[in-house]
Amino acid sequence: MPTTTRTIAMLVMSAGLWPVAVMAARPEQERAHVPLLSDQECWKRLPAANGGTSPLPSWARALAGSMPRTTAALLRVDYVHRARNPLDPKLRARMRWVAAHANRCAYAEEYAVADGRRAGLDDEAIQALRRGDFSQESPAEKAALEFARKMTVDSASVTDGEFADLVKQYGEKTVAAMVLSMAYANFQDGLLLCLGTPMEPGGPLPPLDVVFAPGVLISRPSALPPKTPPSRPAPSVSPPSGKDRISDDVEWTSLTYDELQARLERQRNKVTRVRVPSWEEVERGLPPGFTTPNRVVWNLVCLGHQPELAAAWETYLRTSAIETGDKLDRVFGQSLFWVTTRAMNCPYCMGHCEMGLDLAGLSKPEIAQRTRLLAGDNWSSFPSQERAAYAFARKLTRTPWAISAEDVRDLERDFGPERAIIVLAAACRGHYMTRISNGFQLSLERDNVFREWYFTSTNATAQAAAPAPVPLTRPEMKKMLEESKRDVPRLTPPPPTPEELATAPERRTPFTGTYRVRNLLPRELRGGYFFLMDGRTLEMDIRALRNPSMPANSASSTVDPSRRVDPDPNMTLDYAFKAMLFWVVSRSNNCVYCMGHNEKQLAAFGVSEDRIAALDGDWGQCSLAERAALALARKLTVAPHTITDADIDAVRQHFTNQQVLEMIGIVSGFNAMNRWTGPLRLT
Repeated sequence: MPTTTRTIAMLVMSAGLWPVAVMAARPEQERAHVPLLSDQECWKRLPAANGGTSPLPSWARALAGSMPRTTAALLRVDYVHRARNPLDPKLRARMRWVAAHANRCAYAEEYAVADGRRAGLDDEAIQALRRGDFSQESPAEKAALEFARKMTVDSASVTDGEFADLVKQYGEKTVAAMVLSMAYANFQDGLLLCLGTPMEPGGPLPPLDVVFAPGVLISRPSALPPKTPPSRPAPSVSPPSGKDRISDDVEWTSLTYDELQARLERQRNKVTRVRVPSWEEVERGLPPGFTTPNRVVWNLVCLGHQPELAAAWETYLRTSAIETGDKLDRVFGQSLFWVTTRAMNCPYCMGHCEMGLDLAGLSKPEIAQRTRLLAGDNWSSFPSQERAAYAFARKLTRTPWAISAEDVRDLERDFGPERAIIVLAAACRGHYMTRISNGFQLSLERDNVFREWYFTSTNATAQAAAPAPVPLTRPEMKKMLEESKRDVPRLTPPPPTPEELATAPERRTPFTGTYRVRNLLPRELRGGYFFLMDGRTLEMDIRALRNPSMPANSASSTVDPSRRVDPDPNMTLDYAFKAMLFWVVSRSNNCVYCMGHNEKQLAAFGVSEDRIAALDGDWGQCSLAERAALALARKLTVAPHTITDADIDAVRQHFTNQQVLEMIGIVSGFNAMNRWTGPLRLT
């Protein structure tokens, strides 16, 4: 264990004086290290479907500008850990406080206390917690709190015996929840301290249960193309030359590269501290819609014992990879993680770093050269900005409370403000991974277990079968709509019947096109599997109302006159307005096919490109009536169970009861349309 401030703190703690001693040294977090968006600015960026007016924690307001989707995923992780954690909520709050206290994170301490109050901790219990007086705790609770402390200050120091005793008292699944909880606590504390997170007005806030637009949080793994090497050669390193800008560290070089490799070999022979569930058992317990790519020991243990907690974190990793992957070089990212694994004494994650460097395109000699240099006292072989990032990660691991605003400014000077936040978050992420690995003492796999996902033909099938990505910007959406023209429908429409071919000369409706997938249904159901309350009959084709203002016998009309039906006079909502509602519904469902049709229809109605784009962001240029209707359409799509009287009343201020009914009816019908065109992946 390094002779650092953290070690000294650990020795003081072990003597029984740790609560008072560490509290006295805790610095105040007077201001944020990065700019904070307002709640309103944040909600404009977050792809949320509900909760768009709730106050947000300061850390979310710090991250949303650079990483809105990643922030959304972290809000979900935070909610799951605080509101759905299987640990006893009083014990969870106390363990969370112990971790925050050891990390000297005042913000997290106050959140832990607030969660404890909501769980039923009284003032006396909270004051005892603040004093470090655990005399009234049961032996099992004392063991859990000591486990939380050791997992924070030196997770590698938890002994097999201590872990086994904890399992005897609580059972494997509960102890697994403790490990995952402490991993998240230390990741979050690192992030909070790096951001210099101030307590927000009205904080600490309760857990925030936000429903996000479908597809925003990535529940399927992302991967490289099958059997394809990286798109560019991996960066090479040369022998050290010149003076390193990073100060030498005697402890860092006390373990040689060869000794570190020997630790990896010992980790391969370790027996994981909990039962490793079978693949079939893991699959049965996965949350709906969540998929995992391989049989890594990490996945089997975490998802097998605590699927909800583990899936929330894995979803964050996948979402972040999609959003920031092009801004964080793979070799650099794995090297940054390697530094954390070395500082945390985590051979399992160090072994996975080597696997990651392999996937990034480095040969075995190149991996050995890079990690040998990282293990040394001269990092001059690496670019200057990388050296600074490695030093930042090492400091964060040893003394997270010492990260200053100037440290963050240095990252910003090297990487720019946006990439600095991404690098900072990546450095914090290692504190979750290493504590999982050290807590369970996972058996290190001998082969590169990630290759079965990254470089197999089954990966290509998985990618093709995956949901369409959720575009975040207008250019991304236009690109996705264009690419969807090359999609292959998942069901093949039947050929036209002889009767249809015989009537073709008299009719202008073609017998080609993916809309004919509906003909797979029995004839009596082809027009009636959804109902649109806008005056259409069950028999009429959707093409009949593409341009309702054009005369039915117009020579230039693309509408088949024989199929035209005039709208019901009781249905009074404007067609362009209804197309706007349809667009919002389709966007919320990420239905590419329907979004494309609505884009074309809105343009035909004279709606400008800027106004269409505004539907996806700031509704400020919309009227109050339109805003109320659009909000109802989105909420009715993604969270219908949360509709309240207030939602309906907000719309009734601008529309008649008949129009509100029409609105609810057509939004329901639009959802029905999305739910068959989307899954069939119509071109």
